[in-house]
Amino acid sequence: MSNTVIQFPENKIVRQPTIPLSVKNKMQKRATKSFADDISRIATNEIFTFFERAGFNFDNPILIRDLEVVTEFLRSVIYRQTGLNHVLQKNIDNVDIKKVQDKY
Repeated sequence: MSNTVIQFPENKIVRQPTIPLSVKNKMQKRATKSFADDISRIATNEIFTFFERAGFNFDNPILIRDLEVVTEFLRSVIYRQTGLNHVLQKNIDNVDIKKVQDKY
């Protein structure tokens, strides 16, 4: 028999698994997109509720189309604020809002 005794650590060593950076980035982007989409859904719900209470006719396909455009522009704004890209952001950048406001 050997007189050598192996000493084991008294405290349990817990090793955290390492997640590759590319996977972390994908997870973060997915979480950010989910957050932005949730905000967009809530805001859209509020807009639709407001229009409904104001008596707008939701059977009107033109109203539905207009609100779909508003919803996508709103989503574009929310995406930009959370660091995500949206195809309509370029359109927003190209609008001369002062010129539009002056017409109305």
